[in-house]
Amino acid sequence: MVILKDYDSYFFHLSEKIRKIIMKTLKKHDSNKLKLFDDDLKGEHEADREVYSRLLNFFSKSKIPANVHIEGEESHYYKGNPKFVIMIDPIDGSLNRDLNVGDPGIVVTFSLSLKPKFRDICFGYIYGIHSSDIYYSKNGKSFYKKRGNRAIEMHCEDTVNQLKDAILYYNDGYGTEFAKASFRKAGALPFFVKHHNAFDNTALEICQISRGAAHIRVEARSYVKGNKLKGSDHANILPAFAIGAPSGLIITDLNGNSIENIEIDLDKTQDFIICANKNLLTEALNIIKDNLNTLKIITETKSI
Repeated sequence: MVILKDYDSYFFHLSEKIRKIIMKTLKKHDSNKLKLFDDDLKGEHEADREVYSRLLNFFSKSKIPANVHIEGEESHYYKGNPKFVIMIDPIDGSLNRDLNVGDPGIVVTFSLSLKPKFRDICFGYIYGIHSSDIYYSKNGKSFYKKRGNRAIEMHCEDTVNQLKDAILYYNDGYGTEFAKASFRKAGALPFFVKHHNAFDNTALEICQISRGAAHIRVEARSYVKGNKLKGSDHANILPAFAIGAPSGLIITDLNGNSIENIEIDLDKTQDFIICANKNLLTEALNIIKDNLNTLKIITETKSI
């Protein structure tokens, strides 16, 4: 992560402005029921479209010297002489926001590189839509602020060295193909941990791991449909490098390779693992490597 002191306060103030625009727009759209523009649960939801429009209108009228990339709908805004890039996932967890469950998030990240890789993220701001929790990075550190309390610096819980003592976030939602893909690649993992959760609010889950509330998250839902790769996208990885990495989290692909040098494309698919230490990573990678055989052994065990 790039450490940039001069811009931190400015980026935080701008993130707050973006958050207020999104929250004001969402107030006009009821939650508690599902509202889609099509039948794809992972597609665009009714509130998304107006949020995109309001944000693009704000940036077109502002004098902010930035290129802006908004997840979904190929929404981009380019300035003639940009100084930095803003990458926004306006509603991480639209489905949960529609149904008024979990803690969907607003994600705002910044980079001074105009073609940023994940390692180039220099500031991040995550807001819990239901909890009002705020997570942000500053001077290469991550902070957590609960409503009414002072911000505290975060460190991941790196003393848990075995999966049997760890809490896992493992999501396999959004229908049959996503569930199949995740099960085939990593479905054995929940059998080896102390506990696992699946709220499917990626941004807030990563933030919670950053403050020690869990230890590992595995995203393995990508699959090929026709000639397209579908699944969790780069927008879901932004919080890992903006908030998770400064707290000590390790981020890799499902083979254990670093993804920090991948150029960011918010709508591009990427499986990933984030975890609190190398021991957990090694154990998880070994299970994933032999996942199908492990599942076969588990399901054929007479005691089950």
